[in-house]
Amino acid sequence: MEVLSGCATTEKIPPGTPSISVEYRWDKSQTCFQASPEINLSKVPVGTKTLKFHLRDLNHSSYNHGGGMLAYTGSSLIQKGAIKDMEGPCPKIGGDHQYELSVIALSEDKKILAAGSRVENCCQK
Repeated sequence: MEVLSGCATTEKIPPGTPSISVEYRWDKSQTCFQASPEINLSKVPVGTKTLKFHLRDLNHSSYNHGGGMLAYTGSSLIQKGAIKDMEGPCPKIGGDHQYELSVIALSEDKKILAAGSRVENCCQK
C-alpha cells in the first residue's frame, strides 16, 4: 500500500454509512513506539481508493495517537507499521487503557463509502 500524506482526524460519519469490520491487537513490543498494529479489514466496499485511520485512547482523550491515510490496493491486510504517523499505546498509570482504531473508506473524490472501528485494551508497561 502506498502511504499518502495527510493527518487522520475524527469526522462525522453520516447515518446509514455501511460498516467495515476492523480486527487488530496490540502486543507489548508496540507500546510507546511509532508503529501501527497489523490490521485486518473486511467489507471494504468496491470503489475504495483510500483508507483513513485514526487511533484514540478512550481513557486519555486529549492525547493524539495520530493516524494516516493509505492508498487501498484491495488487500484486507494492513501490515504492522504501515501507518507511519500512528503512535502505539503507552499507558503510564492506571492500568490498561482502551484504544479505538477507526477506519474510513474513501472514494476517489474523497466521499465516505464505509467506516468502522474496534476498541481493544492494552498494555501498561
